[in-house]
Amino acid sequence: MALETNDRGHLILEIPRVQYRICAVLLGLAALLCAAWAAGFADDAGLAHWFPIAALVFCATGAIGFGWWSVYGMPLEFDADRQCLVRGRRVIAGFADVDHVEIMQKRARNFIYYRVSLRPTRSRRIVFGTGRSEIDASVMAAKIATAVDKPVRVVIR
Repeated sequence: MALETNDRGHLILEIPRVQYRICAVLLGLAALLCAAWAAGFADDAGLAHWFPIAALVFCATGAIGFGWWSVYGMPLEFDADRQCLVRGRRVIAGFADVDHVEIMQKRARNFIYYRVSLRPTRSRRIVFGTGRSEIDASVMAAKIATAVDKPVRVVIR
């Protein structure tokens, strides 16, 4: 995920709208398949009848949720004027409550990946992105650390 600057000069992290739309379309198609599957069990009243209906509800709910986020989802904004991280009008964390910006290096069997997150002192971490490039993770962490005026720490696991 790339950090950008909005028209007010604040750092923002856009949501992946295209990926959410793709997920919404795929879950919508899965919901249609589940509806056709459930229609095949119209005569049956056993347990086999409830599974396709539950799958239909799950897929339809997921498709609606991803569709909503792809249209109405708000980016995370580092509001320098109010000294807080906001999404729309909702305050996620104040800059004063942030302890540090963290780059977590995680090793898997065949590759290494990096996760950039913000560590508030009293709540759970806020993850901004995961990738395989150490340079991209370092640049993102440096921009975030500059915006919130906190240090960057590297954790190796």
